Amino acid sequence: METISRLPPVHALHRFDVVDGEHFLTDLSEAAKHPSFDPQISQSACLGRARRVAGFTLVELMVVVGIAAILATVSLPGFTAQISKVRRWDAVTAILRIQQSQERWRTNNTSYADNLTLLASVESSLKSSSDNGYYTLSTAPIAGSSDAGYTVNATAVADKSQSRDGPCKTLTVTVSGGSTTYTPESCWSK
Repeated sequence: METISRLPPVHALHRFDVVDGEHFLTDLSEAAKHPSFDPQISQSACLGRARRVAGFTLVELMVVVGIAAILATVSLPGFTAQISKVRRWDAVTAILRIQQSQERWRTNNTSYADNLTLLASVESSLKSSSDNGYYTLSTAPIAGSSDAGYTVNATAVADKSQSRDGPCKTLTVTVSGGSTTYTPESCWSK
């Protein structure tokens, strides 16, 4: 606790203060020339600054903590949604790789491949999971006939963060009769 004592002025234009055992002599001659000069206000302002240098009050720290908590609460859902959207591209790139492999398979065969194992003979880098491991991949013929087309599914792995991606847990591409359908549509937007 700081101790502040006030001694009577040495001269009408000087102030003598003792703060924590240290003596201060303040010259007020320049300030006294101003018409709005009041020695009592000047003294309280100087002493208030001396006390303020000590640090932050608990109230100030609590206000800062409160503001930080509000900012975190507001920004966290948007941040996690953006991360999920970025991780969806792990599935999209894997699906596109499977589509390319299916078309390469079709150039050498009369139908599309029934599964990923057949496609691995064309594209050795194909796996049953996406590159970063957030999705498992599968392909199947449409309506039991690999001549008509195929579907590719990328399903979020259950124990990964992507499994909380709402309606975008499973991304599907259906190729039938030369047209391609992406479902759910909202999950494929850029």
